[in-house]
Formats: sequence, structure tokens, C-alpha cells
Amino acid sequence: MNLGCTCDSCTSLVTSSWPPEFDNLSDWFTHLLTKSQTRTIHFHVARNIITANSDNVEYMLKTRFDNYPKGKPFSAILDDLLGHGTFNVDGKKWKFQRKMASLELGSLSIRSYIFEIVTKEIEHRLVPLLDSFTNTRGTSTSVAVLDLQDVLRQFFL
Repeated sequence: MNLGCTCDSCTSLVTSSWPPEFDNLSDWFTHLLTKSQTRTIHFHVARNIITANSDNVEYMLKTRFDNYPKGKPFSAILDDLLGHGTFNVDGKKWKFQRKMASLELGSLSIRSYIFEIVTKEIEHRLVPLLDSFTNTRGTSTSVAVLDLQDVLRQFFL
């Protein structure tokens, strides 16, 4: 099989043979991004770039958004889920959606409302959960493990 690129990352991606210490593709990508000085990895065979570099993300999503269209195939696949909103349109439609969202999300009333909701969620859900974890941990002989990533994901549901 001629992959066009024989670097380790591209070969592993095409053959689904990333190192066995990674349970899934996302963990492997995270590992590669962590090792990369630029926090960006390039899979030549897939003509794909993955970045965790905040400057790159800002450049793509804000500074030069027009250079990175989603295109019709992407929009068609996600149309049922995202419709014609900000995350699924390009060009003039995207600019219009972004301006409308900025106006709404930037208002003092919405920011105050969000602050109130987040404060209540922290006081009534997050803090009691963390308290219960620390209280039960001291009374048990077994080691208690708190999956903070899962807790925070649940916090935002």
C-alpha cells in the first residue's frame, strides 16, 4: 500500500496501529499534541491538521475565518443537528450569525443571568458533590477516585 507519506503518525493513522498504551484515537492525538512544540500535528495522508494551539485556533475562528470554510459536505452531514446556525454556515451567513450572537451574548442582562445560574449550580451541585466526596473519603479504608473531568462535564449538562 502506497500511503504517500511514511512518517510514523501517518502510517499509524492509516493502519489504525497507534501505540497500545492509548485506548483510543483521541488519547493518542492528545499525546501527540502534548509532545509537539507547536501544539499542532499534521497528518499528511489525511490532508488534516489538528491543533491545540490557542493562537492557531483564534486565527482560524476569528482573524481569518474566511480562509477555513466548512464547505457543503460538512454542512450537509451536520444540517439535521446544527441547521443553518453559526457552527454550520460559511461566509456572509456566518458573519450575520456571529454578529447576532455577539449582540445577544454581550448584553449585560444575559451576562448577569449566566452569572446567577453558574453561581447557583456551583453552590447547589458542585460544592455539595465535592464536599460529599471529601467526607466519604476520610471514612473509608478503600481509595476513592473522583473523575473530575466527568464531574465538570456533568456540571455543564
